Amino acid sequence: MYRIWILSAVAALGQPANFEREIAAEATHTHTFRADANQFVLITAHQLQGHVDITLHAPGETLTAESNRTYNGGYERLAWISPTGGEFKLEIHRPAKTSALYRLEIEIREADAKDKTRAAAYRTICQDVPALKKKQ
Repeated sequence: MYRIWILSAVAALGQPANFEREIAAEATHTHTFRADANQFVLITAHQLQGHVDITLHAPGETLTAESNRTYNGGYERLAWISPTGGEFKLEIHRPAKTSALYRLEIEIREADAKDKTRAAAYRTICQDVPALKKKQ
């Protein structure tokens, strides 16, 4: 297991690694990282000040997952088993008209049985929460 703490890019790609980053109003930050097939990937965007959304694209720009569950404070999280290896693109978006501060954590490891259950649960949460918000 290994953890990668990033600000502007993943350290494993030779880019500077940092813990936190400010994001301007209505801006999007793009981060890339590599994962092999069948690895468990856990992405957490800690919302230190303000709210951010996260969107993940698999190699080939295919939308893999997105999270927009919480608002100021808390965190956005995605968990999944990488179906293919390659370079993934993660977008952090600040939808509001003021800046925000976030800390990004990406954990990549070999998947075990518990990780498969965890990934399925997060997939359900990410798919069902927007539908619940629309009903309210």
